Amino acid sequence: IYLGSISAAQNLKALQQRNIQRVLTVASSLGISYEGTKIEHKIIEIEDVPDANFIVKIEEILEFLDHPT
Repeated sequence: IYLGSISAAQNLKALQQRNIQRVLTVASSLGISYEGTKIEHKIIEIEDVPDANFIVKIEEILEFLDHPT
């Protein structure tokens, strides 16, 4: 697992240099797209607020991490 910021997720060249094949975005309304690339992308819509509850999405997150398509 490679963890990075929004800047890292937007740096397609760096992702490709690191052979990143799958990206999980846990945020909302970022507008990231990997269309036209070989990167598989999953977006988990969660608001960036102190009381955000990502636990309700944990099964969806784990499914993406555990089972590449």
